[in-house]
Amino acid sequence: MAPSPTLALRGEPRVPMRAASGLRGCGAGDESTSSIDAIRQAAAMNSPYWILIGIAVVVLAWLLRRARLSDDLFPRNQPPTEEQIDALIRQGHKIEAIRGYRLLHSVDLKTAKEAIESRQRTMLGGQP
Repeated sequence: MAPSPTLALRGEPRVPMRAASGLRGCGAGDESTSSIDAIRQAAAMNSPYWILIGIAVVVLAWLLRRARLSDDLFPRNQPPTEEQIDALIRQGHKIEAIRGYRLLHSVDLKTAKEAIESRQRTMLGGQP
């Protein structure tokens, strides 16, 4: 008895054609060969689109990372002022205020967080 023909796409295990009967045109003879070729060709045509989508995602992530609020508020060559930090607290940008406090006073994260929360309580009248 001859072995049954198999259907395999790139990176996929070989499946007997009887199991892949849900695919249109998977019969015996020349018709099944052309169907397999059509499936392989369609899979190969979609791969450039996935590459372009991947590149677009990477570029978008890079642009969003560059557009952080703190980069605009605190240039690398000059630390923020106390007034800028107070304005961030009033606007509700607590994380940015902590980042600015750390740049201005050269302290660790815990100390900056405690200082900003203390300032926030005094500025907002006891509200956290």
